[in-house]
Amino acid sequence: MAKDEDERELMSLAASVPFDHRYQQTAQISDLSPHLIREYLTEIGSDLVFDAGQLDSEALGRRMNIVGGPKEVSFPKNVGLMFFNKSPSRFSPRHKSMWSNFRTVREEIILRRKSFWDHWET
Repeated sequence: MAKDEDERELMSLAASVPFDHRYQQTAQISDLSPHLIREYLTEIGSDLVFDAGQLDSEALGRRMNIVGGPKEVSFPKNVGLMFFNKSPSRFSPRHKSMWSNFRTVREEIILRRKSFWDHWET
């Protein structure tokens, strides 16, 4: 029963790859917002922001590790869609996550939260 064995192997692989690192095969590279990506790179002070204008979306996504798969059939990863798509719940409506980002600016603590289903809030 090779079919059952293949199915078990696929199930074990799915269990070992975290959700955010999985490819979203219902999405396209164009679902990643170049504007949101550049805004993020600027905000964190990444040198990659200087190359972002010259790179196509796939190349930039691969450099940021938010795109994967073979070059012939590339897909955005869930983490890329969570951060860089204006409607991430379109791709995973039942998933809910929240991240908090703390930073200090001139002794003032700024808390930013991002929910999977909405945009950054300050």
